[in-house]
Amino acid sequence: MMRGGQAATGLSGKAAWLLGPSLAILAVLACSTNSSEPRFPESTAAGRSPRRDMRVASPSPSQAPAAQRVDPDLKKLEEKFLFVIREGKPRDFLAYVSKRGVYVGVDSPASSRRELAQEFAQRRGTFCLLFNSECLRHEVARAVGADHGPSKVCSYREILSNPNQVLVETVAYDYEGGRQVRMTARAINSDCSDAETLEFHFRREGSAWRLVAIPYV
Repeated sequence: MMRGGQAATGLSGKAAWLLGPSLAILAVLACSTNSSEPRFPESTAAGRSPRRDMRVASPSPSQAPAAQRVDPDLKKLEEKFLFVIREGKPRDFLAYVSKRGVYVGVDSPASSRRELAQEFAQRRGTFCLLFNSECLRHEVARAVGADHGPSKVCSYREILSNPNQVLVETVAYDYEGGRQVRMTARAINSDCSDAETLEFHFRREGSAWRLVAIPYV
């Protein structure tokens, strides 16, 4: 995460992190979309693992279910959750957020459901990232001191707009004595410059899956 006062130079690809309640989302774009640099650092500036900071973990290959076995519960989660983003339903999205909050980006504190609700109501920060491309471009421009944001920077909603052009994989795994899920969605033939694989992590809380992290990969 880029904290207030840190320089943004040297990063490639898009990085959009929450900077706290008083600031909106920061997005930094590479000068060229053909850069061969990795799209995200292996560790934070402080040397900590992004996965550890988010308190989630990715499943190992041995934990992934066989391709022919599709868990109906995970399929339902996949369809309903992505529908909420695709249809632009912020209130329904909040219902998925864990009671412990959700980590957006890496090396950032968890945002509570109330904090996200404030951002959604004010149409800033995570609201722009998830639901509104025009708003996101405006915040990108403001973050980099430009008059206009790049036209091909897109919200998650726009990236996922055509379900027939999105490849989705949802895998459940055990982590620290609990059950978690990693959901990935990748748009095919997207015009968006930031249409990398989108990733979401969920934790089982009671009888429901709750969103705990939105990392960038």
